[in-house]
Amino acid sequence: MMHFKNILRKFNLLLFLWFNILNLFSQNNITGLISSLNPKENRNILEDRSTWKEVVSERKIFSSTFLTPDARIITHYSKQPINYYNANGILVPVDIQPVSSAKGLTAANQPNGVSLLKNGSIEIHTGDASMLIFSKNCKINGTAVSVSSIKQDGLNSTMLTNIPGVTKTF
Repeated sequence: MMHFKNILRKFNLLLFLWFNILNLFSQNNITGLISSLNPKENRNILEDRSTWKEVVSERKIFSSTFLTPDARIITHYSKQPINYYNANGILVPVDIQPVSSAKGLTAANQPNGVSLLKNGSIEIHTGDASMLIFSKNCKINGTAVSVSSIKQDGLNSTMLTNIPGVTKTF
């Protein structure tokens, strides 16, 4: 039994030394591996999404798939819907960027379009030709709030009101 334990210990020691020697010699080539994985030329294709092309046939409600110029396939997944079925039944990207409309500011390219109306109220479409309207008859200390102007800054909007020091920000 002792003879078997001695053989087993020697085998473990040889195995340990063998892996350490392999590791020692393999580290000499690590710089070649790093340089091939991270080329020095300017390759910004993963950061510059404008060069990606969407594979529309792979579009899902919670994912979009893209092809990069060097033939990589990248799929973007989200917890929130990034695509939705429009009125024609076509799966299209969600776009929450508000645009000027006759109503005020509207972000219609999403499952439930939203409008910030010129009177300061918010309109949300429910998808069945009906809508919810909020803040239509808003009063502060008995004074009806009216809007004098709407300023848009990207996805944010600020409304100046008739009450000094009170603005609505969306």
